[in-house]
Amino acid sequence: MLGIFCSTNVYADDYTSQPSSSSESYSPANDSSNVTGDNSNQNSQDNNSDNHQDNNSNHQENNSNENNGNSNNNSNENNNSNNNSNENNNNNNSNNNSNENNNNKPRREIVFSDTKPLKYKTRFKQKWHKKLINAYKNNELIKHKVNSDVNVYIKQKGTLHSKTYYQIDSGAWINANYFDAGIRYIPNVPLIAQRPQLPTGCEITALTMMFQYAGVHKNKMQLAKEMPRSSNPNKGFVGSPYSKSGWYIYPKGLVKMVKKYLGSSKNMTGCSINKIKKQVNINHPVVVWLAHIDGFPNHALTVYGYDHKYIYLNDPWRYKRIKLNYNNFSHLHAADAKRTLSY
Repeated sequence: MLGIFCSTNVYADDYTSQPSSSSESYSPANDSSNVTGDNSNQNSQDNNSDNHQDNNSNHQENNSNENNGNSNNNSNENNNSNNNSNENNNNNNSNNNSNENNNNKPRREIVFSDTKPLKYKTRFKQKWHKKLINAYKNNELIKHKVNSDVNVYIKQKGTLHSKTYYQIDSGAWINANYFDAGIRYIPNVPLIAQRPQLPTGCEITALTMMFQYAGVHKNKMQLAKEMPRSSNPNKGFVGSPYSKSGWYIYPKGLVKMVKKYLGSSKNMTGCSINKIKKQVNINHPVVVWLAHIDGFPNHALTVYGYDHKYIYLNDPWRYKRIKLNYNNFSHLHAADAKRTLSY
């Protein structure tokens, strides 16, 4: 705080009356005039002295009044300065208190309702590639940079403000409209080779992939041993899956086995591609029978995904993940009566 101090200067005129000096001697002849002159001079000196003193007094009073005025003005200025300073301090304190209250105010929690685990892979729509989009993470609104060329793992879905959101593997929640609904992959469907133990056991090997994904702790050899045998492929495997001269088994011959381990079974023979995709959408792999592939009249593979152009499959013969375009898949699937099995 800045203080203003003023010193008061009082000015007084110093006046000293000097006695009159005369060289004339006293004589009776001029006594009267001398007396009168002396009195007149004395009176004049007294009057001058009184007038001068009065003037000095008035001058001092004026100076005092001026100084008092200045002092009062300075005091008022100081008071105004103090008041302004206090007002500024109060404003600063108010702002500080406001900031403290804002900082201490609990952040509103972002809660997603109707959450449901999904566990699948997809991709962002191509139009959002390399763009920044809004997302929620750790109770904050953030920016997420999109890469539409890579698969994104979806952990769960939920609702916020009547809109559907998906939580990705990074923990961020993103509006469902940013994702491509035409792309979906079931993650972690195991790829299992039928060879060398089961050269003609493609069906049971494809089924083992589906079982293990669903949490069944059985390997292909255990399940092959349990697989029914029959001369009718709708009831069991024809021949021996351990031999190169073995034949095949159809979905009907495996339905009971699927229901035993997975609790339900779906013989989807004759279904469309869209129905296969619906199974993928609920994270249920699908075993399909295709004709004239890998050099066989019929062959079983496990479907785990699709996009706008391809169906994605695990091939137990080649021990490889492959993709077939829709036209090719439809042709090969139809050539084997569209035999299909899921749960």
